[in-house]
Parts: sequence; C-alpha cells; structure tokens
Amino acid sequence: MNGRFIRKIGGLGNGPGEYLSLSNFTLDTENEFIYLLDYFKRIHKYHLDGTFVQTITPKVNNANIMCIQYHNNRLFMSILAFNPLPNDYMLLEIDSDNGELLSHCSIY
Repeated sequence: MNGRFIRKIGGLGNGPGEYLSLSNFTLDTENEFIYLLDYFKRIHKYHLDGTFVQTITPKVNNANIMCIQYHNNRLFMSILAFNPLPNDYMLLEIDSDNGELLSHCSIY
C-alpha cells in the first residue's frame, strides 16, 4: 500500500523463468498466479510469490499477441495478425497450461 518494493519475478534472459521484453500481464488472484506476456509470443506463468511455474507458447501463426487477460478461470489473448484474412479471429481463449486454442471470437 505504501509503495515499497516487495519482490522481483523472473529475470532477463531466454531460459526457464526468464523473459526478453515484457509487454503485458494479468493476475489469477483465486489460484494465485501471475501471467507475463513476453515479446508478443510467450506467456510466463509464476506463483504470486515469484516461483516460476512454466512458459506457455500459444499456438498462433503469423500474429503477435497484444494483450492477455485472465477472467473467471479463463485465459484470453488478443492478437494482431500480420496479414489478416476475413475469417481470422482477434480474441482467443487458450488453455492456461498448454496454450492450445479453446475458443475464439471474431471482431471483424
């Protein structure tokens, strides 16, 4: 509450628990996880105490992940396709353990 440093999570690098360039994050407060979006392609999952859990590599091609959001036990990501087609989706729900696509929503 008073703005003092509590802990560092992960570190700079390309190994387990490391990241190159963080662009977004989301919290799962019920299960006490934090998800960090790294370099538009990988999502790193940590316990809120800073312990590394895993790296999730969502199954998306020709697109960058722009934003992630955890809500109601579901992990969502918005993507920006390099060469979008009419049937491409911009909002995807992925499995928070393996990155597999669970559902999608078209915004076009």
